[in-house]
Amino acid sequence: MAEADATPESDQIDGAPHPRESEVLCGQDQAAGQFLEAWRSGRMPHAWLLSGDMGVGKATFAYHATRALLRAPDTVPELAGFVAQPPDALFERIKAQGHGNLIVVKRPWDAKAKRLKTVLPIDEIRRLKQFFNQTASEAGWRICILDAADEMNRNAANALLKILEEPPERALFLVISHQPSRLLPTIRSRCRQLSFSKLGQTDLEAILEKVTGNRMDAALHDLADGSVGRALRFIQEGGLNIHTGLCNALSHPEDEKRGVLAYSQQFTGKNANAIFSMFSEFFQRFILDCTKRSRGVAPPAQSDGPYHTLIEQMTTGRGLDCWPELWDKAVPLASEAEIYNLSRQQTVLVMLDHVQDTLKKARRDVC
Repeated sequence: MAEADATPESDQIDGAPHPRESEVLCGQDQAAGQFLEAWRSGRMPHAWLLSGDMGVGKATFAYHATRALLRAPDTVPELAGFVAQPPDALFERIKAQGHGNLIVVKRPWDAKAKRLKTVLPIDEIRRLKQFFNQTASEAGWRICILDAADEMNRNAANALLKILEEPPERALFLVISHQPSRLLPTIRSRCRQLSFSKLGQTDLEAILEKVTGNRMDAALHDLADGSVGRALRFIQEGGLNIHTGLCNALSHPEDEKRGVLAYSQQFTGKNANAIFSMFSEFFQRFILDCTKRSRGVAPPAQSDGPYHTLIEQMTTGRGLDCWPELWDKAVPLASEAEIYNLSRQQTVLVMLDHVQDTLKKARRDVC
């Protein structure tokens, strides 16, 4: 186990405990209630598709469901006992990855390349056939957690489909997907859908405070958009600074050329790719939020502050047409920079120039 513990896991958010170690499931009572209702009815589907944004608790739910089913296969717990599971002998076995009735399928570690594989290959799905063909090591359910199905290549997806079409007896598949639209329709049709909502502010704050020991400020909550994973990523990679700098650059693109140039300097270092990825994400959200605001969609009540002041400033006196135009001009540049390994700094400067030029056309006296 020492070697396994030392290698990164594709189903773990950096800076957070692994989902199998979580005693509490926050903010997903509705999903948990639907699962328990199906169990209580005696018509438990053989496969569930757990769908929702990354970092909202899908994997944590999968381990909660696994422990509940393996602890007492014929006794449906109440909701309170499902979402809060104090450690016991079973909890510790699953935490140590030592239960013979559970298999977890995910992107494996490539020891030769010293990195996680970029896709979930067919060999990992073939492990399921061997697992289910063997005599169960213990009575009760045999469970597969697949995290995440979006990462399967075509061959792996087809292999999973064959298993789902003829599921083994007393088998349960918990298939996690961040983007279910990317899955084969035939896989989706053979699973019962279980949707996971974005976390509310109270739950998100409680989880982050437990994980990081710090309270979450309003700006981070807004950017996290209900996802613990997204919030932790922004904390670790300086997302707040990237976003604040982008807002400043967008607010004064003409008057503060030096500030824009200084902002672009950070896209030249060893962390340029990660920082640029966040910049691209924030840039796209800015255009989408401006598009919504131009259509009369107001931001949520709790989402006030400098960013939404900027949205109001940018959309006042401008029609809807300029935002799709800006998207078509600027957003593809981010993908091109990654595909062709172009200068991230220069790409940022060009994208910000497109903002200035496009909005000048929409209204000459702004920016």
